[in-house]
Amino acid sequence: MARATKRRKTQPPRYECQTCLVSRISSQFPDSNPTSTCEHMINTCKRCLKEWVESQIETNVFTTRIACPECEQKMDRDDVEGAVAKKPFARFVSMLSGVVLGVLVC
Repeated sequence: MARATKRRKTQPPRYECQTCLVSRISSQFPDSNPTSTCEHMINTCKRCLKEWVESQIETNVFTTRIACPECEQKMDRDDVEGAVAKKPFARFVSMLSGVVLGVLVC
């Protein structure tokens, strides 16, 4: 009877997040760039992107411009929604509404 040969598990390729400098597997990176206008490779992991966008929402109370953490392209509403949880996104939408109302009142 022939012996079955053991197969070694292959490790998935790893990539370094340029924000946190941690080596991660590809599933830990977004499927697409933070914006549709970004022209760079995806170099920021999901966790860092989420933390970046959430920090921008929390600190940029008077502006609704949130830039890509890598290239400064503006993230639109759908980009922001895809990057953060519901609560921070609701705050972002509230900020957008305030700016629109402010412009209409002036």
